[in-house]
Amino acid sequence: MRSKLSAIGLAAALALGALVGLAPGTAAAAATTSGQVVTVFATNSTTTWATVEAWQRQADGRYFRVAQFPNARIGADGVGAASEYVSRTPAGQFRLGWGFGVQPNPGTDLPWTAVGPDDVWTGSLGTVINQHKLCAPGTCPASYGAIERLSSYPQQYAYGAVIGYNFVEPYGTGAVAGKGSAFFLHVSNAYATGGCVAVTQSQMIWLLRWMKAAQTPIISIGVGTAAYAPIPNRYH
Repeated sequence: MRSKLSAIGLAAALALGALVGLAPGTAAAAATTSGQVVTVFATNSTTTWATVEAWQRQADGRYFRVAQFPNARIGADGVGAASEYVSRTPAGQFRLGWGFGVQPNPGTDLPWTAVGPDDVWTGSLGTVINQHKLCAPGTCPASYGAIERLSSYPQQYAYGAVIGYNFVEPYGTGAVAGKGSAFFLHVSNAYATGGCVAVTQSQMIWLLRWMKAAQTPIISIGVGTAAYAPIPNRYH
């Protein structure tokens, strides 16, 4: 799996939401039709800090900011082109289609998977690329490659949402070996992540309760104004 800092960032949860917009690293993107957008604004490509904002589309088509969470954590190697070899948060626009957690569903409308002792996430270097699987300790097949057992991180994965990156259709545009795996929006601790986006537990619960499946929520991650590329018409 991707390198980690203090065992966070990589891992967990189940069935990815669809990849949307342009591919990671693309400089510009068309405006989204999603009703809900989570933006992750980094001031530069090497920072491990970001501002997470939640935007709701209004009747006139503009997006209104309904929440702002400064001091979110991102990858130890910043934001940009992600892979299995670096702790970098992928830049681009992706679906947030699935919730998960070691803790019970906090009231999200998204499909929810409860994390148990057999839930694992495969890496992108084996033949089973970037997938949620079930296997008891010591029983995971070699085809899974390096796996992460999600329940091993009860703080970070108390609550989370899957970021649809490097995953097969219909959830993404295709899983590619080495391009990285297990990118999530989850609960933070005191450190940068292995490539995920992390906020406080109360903020994560708020986001999960706010997101509605019918609104097709997405996350847009980028440096500077690139984070807002899919919502050029916004206000707060």
